[in-house]
Amino acid sequence: MDQGIAIIIGALIGGFCLIFAAVFAEMISKWLQENFFPWLRRVLGWEEKIPPGEIDKAKGCVLQLRVGFFILAIAFFGISFLFWLTAPVLALDVRSFYFPSGKVGDIGDVTFGTEKFTYEPLGIGPHEYDGKYNEDGSLNPNPAAFAGMCWLNPAGNWGTMPGGGKDLSDYNRIHWEARSLGEPVNVEFFIGGVTWIWGKDDDGKPKIVEPPYPGVPKYGLGTHKLTSTWQEFDVPLRVQKKEDLARVICGFGWVASWGNNDVHLDENGKGPVEKKKFEFEIKNIRYERGD
Repeated sequence: MDQGIAIIIGALIGGFCLIFAAVFAEMISKWLQENFFPWLRRVLGWEEKIPPGEIDKAKGCVLQLRVGFFILAIAFFGISFLFWLTAPVLALDVRSFYFPSGKVGDIGDVTFGTEKFTYEPLGIGPHEYDGKYNEDGSLNPNPAAFAGMCWLNPAGNWGTMPGGGKDLSDYNRIHWEARSLGEPVNVEFFIGGVTWIWGKDDDGKPKIVEPPYPGVPKYGLGTHKLTSTWQEFDVPLRVQKKEDLARVICGFGWVASWGNNDVHLDENGKGPVEKKKFEFEIKNIRYERGD
């Protein structure tokens, strides 16, 4: 759980507990004053021995106790409200705004769940990116020799939806955790990059064009070797200016290529010589603001 969310939940629970304690103290003190203390005074014969002033002092202490409980409860709620205001600035959970919905490369070779991803290079199949079409506009059956996934806002947005993306210029660091579920795999991570789509030229042939609502250019987060051990990654976003993160449509992404994972084409140039499957998990992706 994100630290800011945990603090908010803790403050809210603390506030409710204090309110319950104050109400409970009110009920107990009222019952003691109206029932138990009079009965005890009668049993012990103190009815006439306790000065009225002492009784008033006792009642005052009980009142102060109740007021103190309510003040502490208000303080806890104030803390939770403060963290609610500042949490979006301190950390942003990618899952709250972005969705793993944009396959790239050998898109037919990628399957995924909530946090688990599988890339099995098969060769011939549906493909995207630069190798999708031949020069004459026909579909290129050759593999792209890489595959990946983009977390998009909204889901499935490749720069064609108005209002897509999110301004992340207030954040200067990104965090995520990852591990391999099988053999080690080299994975490139990035953000941004939704800057073009396939369109058509004047003759109706496919060509690369800028989408109507493009995002920021691709920003690399490095290529990392994932093993069976969970690894934490904290990468500073050293952009030249804040505007470089003003419209991030792809909030997070990964790519696994043949070249980085010792996958080679067969004699026909259509598929890998050796069948491989890369499985890995990615979790706790968040943008952070700090040093």
